[in-house]
Amino acid sequence: MEVPRKMDFSTIGTNREEEITQIVEDLIVTVEKEVQTFQKLHVTLLEQQRSLLSGGAEAVVEKNAEVDTLVSVTKNLRNDWKTQSRSLSAALKSEGDLRLEQIIPLVEVKYANRLTELREMLLSLREKVKTTNQRNRVLLERSIRYVDRCMYMLTGNTGQLQGYGPGGKCAKDRSHIFQGQG
Repeated sequence: MEVPRKMDFSTIGTNREEEITQIVEDLIVTVEKEVQTFQKLHVTLLEQQRSLLSGGAEAVVEKNAEVDTLVSVTKNLRNDWKTQSRSLSAALKSEGDLRLEQIIPLVEVKYANRLTELREMLLSLREKVKTTNQRNRVLLERSIRYVDRCMYMLTGNTGQLQGYGPGGKCAKDRSHIFQGQG
């Protein structure tokens, strides 16, 4: 995909300049909301981690619901972002969707600076969320193994305890649940 050079607004006309400016401003608002959502997601995952470490099962369930909601919000914002990117691409007469790093050199300096700042924040937050989520997954796996061992000691059951797998089917080995396999 060919990326257009920085727009020279003096040659495109006032209406088109206003259209492009509005799309860029809307795009900035969307990315700001995405950064805020990722910040909330990271805080929620950290709270979930504290609940896992303290053994607060109810708090873990509550935090799981909050995480699900924030992930849904993030997906919606990502869809908004894609729509705005397509609109900007069309307004700039560029082919295909533009990524943030492609948009930055095309827009006015004040917008480019803000988008660069937001992009860096977003990349950093995504990495923090990913790392915290991985830690929580390990803690959950350990918690499940601990409960299984306790149940074994209480019941004297020599077989492996059954859990539930995808689709609510009984499954003796629950390790697939955390590895994304069915």
